[in-house]
Amino acid sequence: RGDIVAVCTTGAYNYSMASNYNRIPRPPVVMLRGGESYVGFPQEIYDLSAAIDYLDSCDRYGYEALVLFGHSRGGYAACAMADSDYEISAIVSVAGINSAMDAVIEPAADAVGPLAYLNYPFLWLYQSLLFDYDTANLEVSELLNSTEIPTLIIHGVADETVSHDAHSVMAHRAEIQSGNVHFLSWEERGAQGHVDILYDADGTANEELMAEIAAFIETK
Repeated sequence: RGDIVAVCTTGAYNYSMASNYNRIPRPPVVMLRGGESYVGFPQEIYDLSAAIDYLDSCDRYGYEALVLFGHSRGGYAACAMADSDYEISAIVSVAGINSAMDAVIEPAADAVGPLAYLNYPFLWLYQSLLFDYDTANLEVSELLNSTEIPTLIIHGVADETVSHDAHSVMAHRAEIQSGNVHFLSWEERGAQGHVDILYDADGTANEELMAEIAAFIETK
């Protein structure tokens, strides 16, 4: 009792697939930046930006093209770079969410229903104070509406974690008028969900999906 256990880099699903047990809640996810800790979804954008800065400091290891590929939170962060000053050749987002607030409020609403929205103003204020206002309130659909970076948005039609038609980037496709953004609703049987879209039945990478992504990148 009283001990603190920190696990570095839990990955995308160790935490999200965990659950409360016997009134013991899941531990918090704590992000670190500049020696200070933060808890919040927009941290993904800072992390990706730092990774690109590192690649640029290493001259991208000799590679000229930089393609951002992200799934779920990573898809959100990848699309957020559409408005950056980085030289990006293409962006691919799979099952990406549209905004940090959507990411926070959707699972809460799934757990407790409409009551979750009573906390929306407080969550919004918390995110805005914790991170800079523009980052905390970034909506991917607004950035992509004017992007010149070739972008591919993919989403499984049976995704129950980030719904195809609510809170996802895909759900806002009618608002995105840029001809550089392409949309693909994935309907392959057994690979329509949030995670299984990435895999074939034998647990290996979804070859059909990867072929679509490779073809998109090669043409850009």
